[in-house]
Amino acid sequence: MTASHTKHRKRQRQKTGRTAHGLATFTGVAAITFANGALALDIAQTPLFLQESGLPPNILFIPDTSESMQEGLRDGRVALDANCEPGLDMDPEECPAGARNPQSKASIVKRVGLDLIDRYNDQVNMGLLSYQQSPASRRRADFDRGYTVRWRLVERIVDARYSLDKDPSWYRPDYDGSWDSDTKRFRVEHPDPDEDIWIFFNAAVPGYWWRPGDSGDFGIPNDDQTIFLDFTTQTGLLSAGAYQVLTTNLDNIVHQNYLQNFNVPLVDSLRQRGIDSWGDYVPFLPLNQLEWRSTSSPGLGYLHVPIGGLDQDGNPDEAHWEAIEAKLQPQIHDWARDAMTNPDWPLIASGLTPLEGTIQTAQDYFLGRSNNFGPDQGNTGNLTIPESCDVNAAIWVTDGLPSVDADGNELGDSPGTALANARAAIREFHEQTGVDTYIVGFALPPGVSSLPGVGDDPLSGLAEAGGTERAFDATDEASLDAAMSEIFATIVAQATGSASAVSAASSTYQPEETNLLFQATFNSTDWSGDLTGFEFDFNERTYVEVWNASDELPSASTRNIYTYDGNSGVPFRWGNGQGQGISSAQEESLNEDPDLLDYLRGDPTGELRNGGEWRNRPSPLGDFINSNPAYQGPGLRFNYNNIDGYSDFLSDNQNRPEVVYVGGNAGKLHAFDAETGRELFAYIPSQVFDHLPELADPDYSHRFFVDGQQTIAHAQIDGDWRTVLIGTLGAGGKGVYALDVTDPDDFSADNVLWELGPDDLDSIGHVYGEPMVMPDSGENWFVTFSNGYGSSDGSATLIKADLEPHQNIRQWTEEISTGASNGNGLSPVVVASDRNTAYAGDLRGNLWRFDLQDEDSTRLFTARSPGDERQPITAKPALGTHPDGGRIVLFGTGQYLENQDNQIVDSPRVESFYGIRDYSNLSLPVNRNDLYQIDILTEATVANQNVRVTTSGEDFDGSTHDGWVLNLDYPAPRGERVVEPASIVDGRVEFVTLIPSDDPCAGGGTSYLFSLNAATGGRPDRPPFDLTGDGQFDSAEMVYHEGEMVPVSAVNLDRGILAAPTLMLGPDGQRTRLIGGTDAPEDEPITELDAPPTTGDTDGAGPRAWRQLR
Repeated sequence: MTASHTKHRKRQRQKTGRTAHGLATFTGVAAITFANGALALDIAQTPLFLQESGLPPNILFIPDTSESMQEGLRDGRVALDANCEPGLDMDPEECPAGARNPQSKASIVKRVGLDLIDRYNDQVNMGLLSYQQSPASRRRADFDRGYTVRWRLVERIVDARYSLDKDPSWYRPDYDGSWDSDTKRFRVEHPDPDEDIWIFFNAAVPGYWWRPGDSGDFGIPNDDQTIFLDFTTQTGLLSAGAYQVLTTNLDNIVHQNYLQNFNVPLVDSLRQRGIDSWGDYVPFLPLNQLEWRSTSSPGLGYLHVPIGGLDQDGNPDEAHWEAIEAKLQPQIHDWARDAMTNPDWPLIASGLTPLEGTIQTAQDYFLGRSNNFGPDQGNTGNLTIPESCDVNAAIWVTDGLPSVDADGNELGDSPGTALANARAAIREFHEQTGVDTYIVGFALPPGVSSLPGVGDDPLSGLAEAGGTERAFDATDEASLDAAMSEIFATIVAQATGSASAVSAASSTYQPEETNLLFQATFNSTDWSGDLTGFEFDFNERTYVEVWNASDELPSASTRNIYTYDGNSGVPFRWGNGQGQGISSAQEESLNEDPDLLDYLRGDPTGELRNGGEWRNRPSPLGDFINSNPAYQGPGLRFNYNNIDGYSDFLSDNQNRPEVVYVGGNAGKLHAFDAETGRELFAYIPSQVFDHLPELADPDYSHRFFVDGQQTIAHAQIDGDWRTVLIGTLGAGGKGVYALDVTDPDDFSADNVLWELGPDDLDSIGHVYGEPMVMPDSGENWFVTFSNGYGSSDGSATLIKADLEPHQNIRQWTEEISTGASNGNGLSPVVVASDRNTAYAGDLRGNLWRFDLQDEDSTRLFTARSPGDERQPITAKPALGTHPDGGRIVLFGTGQYLENQDNQIVDSPRVESFYGIRDYSNLSLPVNRNDLYQIDILTEATVANQNVRVTTSGEDFDGSTHDGWVLNLDYPAPRGERVVEPASIVDGRVEFVTLIPSDDPCAGGGTSYLFSLNAATGGRPDRPPFDLTGDGQFDSAEMVYHEGEMVPVSAVNLDRGILAAPTLMLGPDGQRTRLIGGTDAPEDEPITELDAPPTTGDTDGAGPRAWRQLR
């Protein structure tokens, strides 16, 4: 019995002056129903092989809480609003100064930390560690005994210069030279209310003072009033015009001896700026408020909040995050004896920078030791660190270098020693625990690298010791947020998948007429990507990198980028209502922001690192993941010599540019010059337009855009031969687009032919595979493609669209329905050489034959597992001739599309690979019981590679078997499946399987490359792989099984998940496979596996070697 479904017309075919195959759309009558109704697909928006089912990462946040964090970003000056002038009448409420000022380094770091919590509290576990600080005391005298006290805050100016002239010639606000130069950068008004005197300087730091009446056992100020004192290191009276004392207490005269005996020690932030003295004059400018002060450190760290944040179900623990948030509030100056450690008090900026000891405390925390992690360091006992997939990180944000050792000994005068000690501590921490330490330098003092024993880029030395290679540099809140965002994103990427550069799943291509080879890559840490062109020497087996597309990209303003406005192609530029750019609706999609359009063109001006608000990008090119590079060159030719004008067209276009096209996830199809890598043009399909603003979000969560395949073909449009590109979006969107690329060097908006999307047809979903371009029986050309997955009608439909542009493309489109709907979708299609018959599978496991002329469908087979579960078919079938007549349709089952498809359940469904013979007397649909059973008999090792041996196939009987089946369940079901297209090679079918990792802490997986007899499914008669690399294909490539040496049937190349091989024919007849894999070494991105020379024997399927029959 034949299961057949025929089209039904929605409207009458309209007559025109040409023979039309379109002008109608069609729906099918559902003949196959499912009880569960329509199913919504959850198509993954990140590569599944990167996703881990595992555990969130652990992050230990270590913000700097030293005294210098009271400074602002103005070269070490006390944090104070620019419109606030220090003086006796400055209002401390309107003009908060020091660490509590919103623009202090302390406040900025806290604010960025709070922002990260808002964004990542459902993805990470996090703890808060900082420096152990000296305990608080109310006795001023205890300051000299190492306690932390509150003193009156002043701005302590270095090497002041005075003038009655507000703008002397030596005042230059843009000056950035030596601190003790006579030329000065900063200017403040002298606090004397009766004199117009100005103070000029190049550096200042937070300072502290008290009034004489404040001295005593409890000499803490009773109010915020501050006096103004002017000290000099000179003996004798100050010169005229230098005001020595200004105070509200006129009896408080500072005499000469007091000046001579007064000693103000240098602070770390001055030393780290290369300032070795206070200069001649040291004014103290009153700021009329209190601040915490300590010039010592116990030397170790303090754990304020242990690592946590997510419960067992992965939900945020609100109490935990509130505990961290409480510590990241602005600094306060109220009194509490336990202010340094009280969980309800914000972190206090005071004291020195004990990095060495803080890292030792962190190490003991991770190792469960108490040597440097006792109660005084926040150890409350029983502190269990959440399990993670070995993704643990510490992030130290600092505004300077270490300045004290783990025992509390001050090393401010020996920065090189302090740095070396900290570097050794970080290296030991990393080696002992595996924790990566990220270093962020924030508003570092200028000239740090010139200090003795420090060297260039000292913080990167710490990062290298911590396993993170380089330090991050931030100068303001935006750049700090950008650096921290990048770090968090990197850590999360490591926890959810590989964070290194990974070869794309299908990344190599070799055109026949050139030695150029192309590979697309991406990096999941920042979702950047690149396309690389290699020259391949077949004899020497060497690859020479010729270009990287990212290096050759034109400037943002000069790039040729186009899109579709719903009616026609337009330049991707701001329209301004002139019809010369995107439509008003598209402008609305871009938030009415022309700067965002410039960003999407590649302009970096608006990126965070440049003071903007948008995501940082290493390059405007996004990641290239699933879109295979497609080549256009003089050798592109089809079997159309019997159609008028084709030979002349080929001749006329022999010298046009060679181009490689690839879809990327920055929203564009790119056309690159194949010889230079220069981008010729880019195209943004309108179906992805609404998601473009997401690319600029600093919290960008990856999604696919132009992630499908593209077909390059020759066809006639209005009677003229043209080269066309038909592209799909894959997981990036629903739709298909058509471009005229006859002259790629001169592409314009007029060359956009049409787009077809879900607004045109309910059946269009996420289209996978390459569309097919061909003529019908008349003079018309059409595009054939599967409708894909996730369509609104849930059908499995083959779509035929007229190639020529029309005002209403939907009227020129036909649908050949299978009738199998309810959450279904048609997978990539293969068209036979007669151009009238096509085959495709669907998500319900049905294999369909389509008659393109009569526009109907026939179900050949339904794939079911040994447990009678339907097996989805998502890979494009391979098609060959069968030795007994008819065709052999070869395909595997399984899917790798939706979230969770990378996870292996307890009893996974068994997937299979099938060879179904289609011939004239076939009884349909084929029954699984009528298929010859192929088994995996054993696994062995050859040349250090795992191999498999399958059934010989000798007892296959074509008179009783309608094909064959191989179940992928050896040695037990473990989720092995086939999602890549198969190829026919010398009568053998070759395909790769995919086995997801069953480790919850490991993404990716592994693959086997099979080579079986295409007609019988049996193992090859001779070795199909040169496993030893000696070119011999002899017994060294065979294994001993049941008393005889037999060829292997499959090999695991240990390169992760493999792409379908690219089959290469060398200049002297040599043959090899080029294979990309997700775990390929960076220095060997392409794996070569030679195939034996042809013998002329097709082994029953063929007849063409190294080319898949169509």
